[in-house]
Amino acid sequence: MLDCFENFKVARTSVMINETCAIGKYDLTRIVPDHSFLSWDFSLNFSSGIETNNITQNVRKTTKYDTRNLPDDWLLTSSAISEINGLIQHLESSEATQDNIDRVYEDFVSVIKIEMSKFLSKTIRIHDGASNKKRKCRKPWWNDDLTILWNEVCDSEKNG
Repeated sequence: MLDCFENFKVARTSVMINETCAIGKYDLTRIVPDHSFLSWDFSLNFSSGIETNNITQNVRKTTKYDTRNLPDDWLLTSSAISEINGLIQHLESSEATQDNIDRVYEDFVSVIKIEMSKFLSKTIRIHDGASNKKRKCRKPWWNDDLTILWNEVCDSEKNG
């Protein structure tokens, strides 16, 4: 971390006043403090490969369906009815093991999702692994670069 700091300089206040051409404008015996200023250059180097990997690993997409206005013919198509009936018959005729129940449940969920994608309006949300509560009120100056940097800060605080 200390290798980020470079070019340390100590400057006396009187030298700084002389450099800014303030000689004669002020009574230097009354206003010049007896301490000095410390200055340095600070550089941050971010590896673009690491940033890209962290971003792609944490991105998760979810689809949200509008279920407030279900159409009257939802799940009433012949294909949906036949698939659901087939799942019920398979469940009744198969051995009642947890694996069979899990498979039938997954198949049922896929039938429901297919029907939802056909008949309901949807929005796709992208989650980048960080909470958006702090940025919920969209600022006009906020952009994707700031989001990436903010997520890096949050990750570094979590990881210590």
